[in-house]
Amino acid sequence: MAYMLRKLLVLLLVGPGWSWFIWNENEPTTPCSNRCPSDCDCSNRGFISVPQHLPTSITELHLEDNSITSLFSSDLSRYKCLKGLYLNRNQISIVQPGAFSDLVHLTYVHLDSNQLKSIQSGTFSNIPKLIDLFLRHNYLSSIPSGAFSNLPSLESLALTGNGLTHIQPGAFSNLPMLRRLCLNVNNLTKIPPDSFSNLPQLRRLDLTSNRISNIDSDLFSKMPLLELLVIADNQIIISPGIFSNLNQLQRKDV
Repeated sequence: MAYMLRKLLVLLLVGPGWSWFIWNENEPTTPCSNRCPSDCDCSNRGFISVPQHLPTSITELHLEDNSITSLFSSDLSRYKCLKGLYLNRNQISIVQPGAFSDLVHLTYVHLDSNQLKSIQSGTFSNIPKLIDLFLRHNYLSSIPSGAFSNLPSLESLALTGNGLTHIQPGAFSNLPMLRRLCLNVNNLTKIPPDSFSNLPQLRRLDLTSNRISNIDSDLFSKMPLLELLVIADNQIIISPGIFSNLNQLQRKDV
């Protein structure tokens, strides 16, 4: 049902002018089966773990709105062609370091609205093609050093709404292509001076709705390509010249 609804939503969004969009009568009626297409919809089916009966050739796996509690490498190792993994709104509290190590094509990981309280170093590391990593609305209080290391293709990292209280040095190291970082709606009171020093491609930084009262004068000095900076709804005292090196800045909300 969810698969058909998503197709219908696309049809409604593109509108009547897009006459090329024609419903394919050959689409499977049981997408979550051993005959499901490359985009396999297993959302809202009561799974408590990643199903193991699907074709090993699938590239997109939708597991939203289930009751999955953990992710281990053995849960995903059979699906080596996966590019997109969508696990929003489950009960996941454990992600084993290396859980994604066999998924060399993995591009999108969505883990919004789960029960994650901590991330071990290496949990999201060495995933060479990962572009988007969404961890919004979990219960993370801290980001350890090395949590997101060696992700050479990562462009978007979203940590909105977690209750983060601090960021450890090196938490965002080795992310040479990161363009968008969302740390809004957390409980951060300060940002360590070198937190963003290894993010040369960063374009958008959102720190809205934290409890930050002071920002080091050099915090933004190593982000020459920053275009959008949002730090509204904090208690920050802005130091003179703090934005002086942001030559590409198009908008700042303070």
